[in-house]
Amino acid sequence: MEISLYGQKSLYIKGKATKVWLDPKKEDLDKEAKIVFFDKAEDNFLGLNTGEKVVIWGPGEYEVSGVEIYSTKVGNGLMAIMQFDEIKLGWISTDKIELTDKKKERLAECDVLIIKSCGQIKDIWDLVKGMGINYLIMTGLEEADKKKLLDMADMEETAVTETLKLEKSTLPEVMEVVILQQK
Repeated sequence: MEISLYGQKSLYIKGKATKVWLDPKKEDLDKEAKIVFFDKAEDNFLGLNTGEKVVIWGPGEYEVSGVEIYSTKVGNGLMAIMQFDEIKLGWISTDKIELTDKKKERLAECDVLIIKSCGQIKDIWDLVKGMGINYLIMTGLEEADKKKLLDMADMEETAVTETLKLEKSTLPEVMEVVILQQK
């Protein structure tokens, strides 16, 4: 599995058999994807004419092309958990992260957690630091917030990477913060 950042917040996830977009822009969709997530229904510029794509912007449980998906509303955004390529990936796209204990438990099962930059970095770090996830990716961070996050994670020397390549067998034992370079 490969995860790449386009613009400030659009993520392209290329699995072995399925490709997923998280919060894409119109110009991003030149890349093939079977599953497209939008933060909210109003962001869905595809409308009902999705072609072969499955578009998700609200709560539900789905299975699309071998990807198991659970999504629910969080604040004014969406929390989604996807299981594919033996990796469980969580995505939170909201300006406020107020999670019930059940939602926290679901996120704690994830190998990778992607959070849209929102609120105070310290609050987000306090939320995720004890969850047991392997990788934390935050999108839309300003340079000062990137440094602050890496400092809290005690990973000041972390390099920015263009693409995060993942395999279940190579996941780190301790959570690593990943800073993706925009394409």
